[in-house]
Amino acid sequence: MEPFVYAWPAIKVTTEGDNRDHVLNLSIYCTRKSHGHCLKLLLGLGWIYISAQIQHLPQIQNAPRDQRSDVPYPHV
Repeated sequence: MEPFVYAWPAIKVTTEGDNRDHVLNLSIYCTRKSHGHCLKLLLGLGWIYISAQIQHLPQIQNAPRDQRSDVPYPHV
């Protein structure tokens, strides 16, 4: 049986006070039996990412746009 493959899209995170970009790639390989558990894990990781973005939103939003013109800023 072929295992299901879930690839989380690349997440680009700009660290505060740093010009380097950190790209996080998460790929989880699941069998048919553990399908539900992997889905819960992916949803959990997504929620952690969203929570982190909400916490750091004011710093990112108020950052000068001309510093990193190639990085899109979140629109609120």
